[in-house]
Parts: sequence; structure tokens; C-alpha cells
Amino acid sequence: MNAEATNEYRRQMLYALGLAESIAQKIKADRDASATKPVTWGHVGDATYLQEQLQEIENRLFGCGEYASDNAAKVGR
Repeated sequence: MNAEATNEYRRQMLYALGLAESIAQKIKADRDASATKPVTWGHVGDATYLQEQLQEIENRLFGCGEYASDNAAKVGR
């Protein structure tokens, strides 16, 4: 086992966790603020795009969607 790679992996994962927590806090604050400020279709589009990006990350982490091991595209069908 490469101790240097293991340490760097753990450091990067902790950084990613910090980013995820920060993003979650911002999303909650924006959602709560929407109760007192006007929301436009532009906001809806931004929220949709954010959701799509986060879905991509979740799919990659959990091996779902296009990242599923039984994905037909990966086996050449």
C-alpha cells in the first residue's frame, strides 16, 4: 500500500466532504429565502441545472445511471 497516495486520497475526500456540506448549507439557505423573495423561471432553470450536476456526481459515486456496471453502452451494445 502506498501511504502517500492513501494520505492524499483521504485529504482530497475530506476536502470534497467540506465542499458538499457547504453546498448543502447554501442550497438550504436559498430555498428558505425563496419564501420571502420573488422567484423567476431563471431561478428554476438554475436550480434544475444544479440538480442535474449533483445527480451526475451521485450517479458516479454510487455506480448508477450511465455509470452502472451493466450499462449497455459500456459493453458495446
